[in-house]
Amino acid sequence: APSPPIAPSSAPATTPTSRRPAAPASSGPGTAPAFASLDDLHAAVFGPGQLRLVNHWATWCSGCVDELPLLVALHEAVGSDVEFLGVSWEGFEGGLLGQDVLDEVQASSTIHGLPWPSLLIEAPPPEFFDRFDLDCQTIPQVWLVDAEGTVLHRIEQALEPSDVEDLKARIAAALQPAGK
Repeated sequence: APSPPIAPSSAPATTPTSRRPAAPASSGPGTAPAFASLDDLHAAVFGPGQLRLVNHWATWCSGCVDELPLLVALHEAVGSDVEFLGVSWEGFEGGLLGQDVLDEVQASSTIHGLPWPSLLIEAPPPEFFDRFDLDCQTIPQVWLVDAEGTVLHRIEQALEPSDVEDLKARIAAALQPAGK
C-alpha cells in the first residue's frame, strides 16, 4: 500500500544540477558499490532478512550529500540492529559509465564515511520507477523496510534532524517483539 503523503520540508528533494569532481577511490570491506539488476536490487531492498534502512541517493544530488552526516550518525546509533543499504541513482544523470560510475560512488562513500554498501541501478529510470512502484521519482529518499520486505515508512525529501529522531523511534518500535 502506498505511504501517506509527507509534508514538504525546507530542504526539498532535488534533481541533478551539477557534478562534483571525483576523489580518488578506495574501498572498505563490504562497502564497495556494485551494479545491480532490477531483480537483484528488488531482492536486496524487499527480500526477507532484517530491518533495513534504504537510502536512495546520488553524488550529483546536493540534498543527498547534505543528509549523509545525519545518516552516518543514525548508523552509529542503530547500525548493529538495522541493515543499511544505499541505492544509487548515479547512472540516471551525469554521463559517467561503467567503472567511472562505481569509482564516483566509492569516492563519495569514502569521503563521507559511509559504512554501508550502495547498489547502483543498472536499468533505465522508467523501468526502475515501474518495478519499484515509485510515485515520487526524485531523491533523496529514505525507506524503513521490515524483515518481511514491507516499507514501514518513507521520507521523500532531504532528512532533517527531527526526521532522524522519528526514524530512531520507528526503528525501536519495529524491533520490539510482536505484542509488546
